[in-house]
Amino acid sequence: MLPKISKRKMFFHDMVNQTHAMHLWIQNKLAAQESLTAEEMKVLLKEIKMIQTLTKEFFQLEHRNLQACEDWVSFQTLQKIFQDTMKMYFSDKKYTFRFVVKDSQNRQVNFKIQFSLFQRICTNILKNIYDIGALEGEFVLENKESGASLQITNKVPPAAEESNERPAGRAAGLNGPPLLDVSGGIGLRSIAHLCQTVGGHFHFKQEGDYWTGEVFLPSFADRTVCPNDIVHKKTG
Repeated sequence: MLPKISKRKMFFHDMVNQTHAMHLWIQNKLAAQESLTAEEMKVLLKEIKMIQTLTKEFFQLEHRNLQACEDWVSFQTLQKIFQDTMKMYFSDKKYTFRFVVKDSQNRQVNFKIQFSLFQRICTNILKNIYDIGALEGEFVLENKESGASLQITNKVPPAAEESNERPAGRAAGLNGPPLLDVSGGIGLRSIAHLCQTVGGHFHFKQEGDYWTGEVFLPSFADRTVCPNDIVHKKTG
């Protein structure tokens, strides 16, 4: 049985990941000796706003200097969140990742996903893929009848297969079982925890040279029934 990881530790881990993406992006600009444009400064301001939002949502506190994002977002906003986070990690031309959107439901109003929850999940997924050194893959964001599905496929590089420090969840016996039965990685366990607290799920497996997974988050059109207190209740 895996040792319990507190919500505080998972949140701390997720916040470090969030700032790490911004750190990588700035490092790349410095390495290229490029100045920040006005548009790129807007990106940094947006990242600060996002970090403040995640902190506010977790601690459920207010501050007069908070520049918080929306609490609940549409499917269209989910697309933008994921694309922006991808750019932080995979802006280099050596990466080949496709982002596909399937929106057959075409819902504009009756679709609400919690912003902070989706942002933390996106960052953990992309950081994990970045860490194993994957160079190619595909992400499919789909608007299903009862919520949003994010399907992930990435090719596992040989170096990651052979490494003694390969990420949690890449061990033998991975095929089939739910995440929490096989993974000791905080980031992947945080994804599973966030999904489960709102009635969603996160499953993954390795198929040949490819790592595949799916995140599903139910939509809560009526905000009065959204389990916000479940996601952010500070226990453990």
